[in-house]
Amino acid sequence: MLTTGEGLRRLVTAARQVGLDQAFITAIGKSRRFARGPKPGKALREIGLEATITTEKPTSEGILETLARLDLRGRRVGLQLYPDRDHGALLGEIPAQGASVDPVLPYIYDTSAAEDHIVGAIEEMAQGRVDAVALTSSGQVRRLVEVSGIHRCEDRLRAGLERARIASIGPVVSDQLKAYGLRTDITPANNAYFMKPLISAMAISLNAPEGR
Repeated sequence: MLTTGEGLRRLVTAARQVGLDQAFITAIGKSRRFARGPKPGKALREIGLEATITTEKPTSEGILETLARLDLRGRRVGLQLYPDRDHGALLGEIPAQGASVDPVLPYIYDTSAAEDHIVGAIEEMAQGRVDAVALTSSGQVRRLVEVSGIHRCEDRLRAGLERARIASIGPVVSDQLKAYGLRTDITPANNAYFMKPLISAMAISLNAPEGR
């Protein structure tokens, strides 16, 4: 089960560093490949493979719904985790369906990185110098709010986001925004949760005669 495209790329890179990339890709090709939405599917295509099943919803809930329709008894499931999330439901559900699970976390976020840049961006937004903000992961939303709290500028962040149009790449990000009481103004058309459709949607919105 692949949950992020970046996770698969990191795994392939790690295998390449020890000379096992082709063997690793071959092994993936012999297994059923589940993708949490389109991004892992894109990463699979980069190594010449296709997703066997893509979840209808690119969320942990979507994974659970997909797994609930499958007979996993006696199977061994590799689960690529992604950082800064509680995976307890997934790690519990797979064994509950009779399978063993091998979790792997290929990368983590450096929470101290670029903090000054984040504070600067918040100030730029608060002063009305930012027309739109593109958010491509729920971690970005959490990080914005976290840094604003550390630096006591959450009011500035919310004021800036009230001025700017908020673009979300998909439902996971939009749900995270909603959890913090923030709205989503722009999303990609036709459930195309990729950067290019997001940028296209932003261009259309920013060039529309009206505001939001």
